[in-house]
Amino acid sequence: MNGTIMRAQSGFFWVQLDETDEILRCTLRGRLKKQRQYTDLAVIGDHVRVTKTVPGEGAVEEVFPRERKLSRKSPKGGGWFEQIIVANVDLVLVTFAVAHPEPHVRMIDRFLLVAEYNELEAVVIANKCDLVMDSAAEETFGIYAQIGYPVIYTSATTGQGIDAVRHRIQGKISAFSGPSGVGKSSLSRSQDSLGPG
Repeated sequence: MNGTIMRAQSGFFWVQLDETDEILRCTLRGRLKKQRQYTDLAVIGDHVRVTKTVPGEGAVEEVFPRERKLSRKSPKGGGWFEQIIVANVDLVLVTFAVAHPEPHVRMIDRFLLVAEYNELEAVVIANKCDLVMDSAAEETFGIYAQIGYPVIYTSATTGQGIDAVRHRIQGKISAFSGPSGVGKSSLSRSQDSLGPG
């Protein structure tokens, strides 16, 4: 059976099956783990072939080639290891708060560079806009609109910008990316769901 990895934690992979939408908690077959790798074996977004072992559980038999990926390289063992953040994604939502925590422009730049390096479309999300005046948010994030990035000003608390995010991700496999505490999880749950994407 084929499916997509929806969650990964501590060596377990939750795979949603293509035909039934059932989710199986899976482990990797031993032969996959033995392969010498310079990148992650399996990550969220990977398309995989699985075998059901017992009700609700299975084993990943094969990881299909990735069409797209969001990744970064880090030194390891005298060479380079490619850390895959998410696979087969169409759009990266580079999400930062306008306050609490304060945004750092250089960090925003780094996230955008990673998206550019991976040839992925990127949108800048300026979240928690209920905490500051519009002018203060635009002072930091307006530069990205000037250089061609779409910028969406949002608040998971008030609902500001949620429809714009929903429209942007419609029909696309999307990933929120950004530091801790900026409201990625709150945005994704806003108004019951952002819908397909």
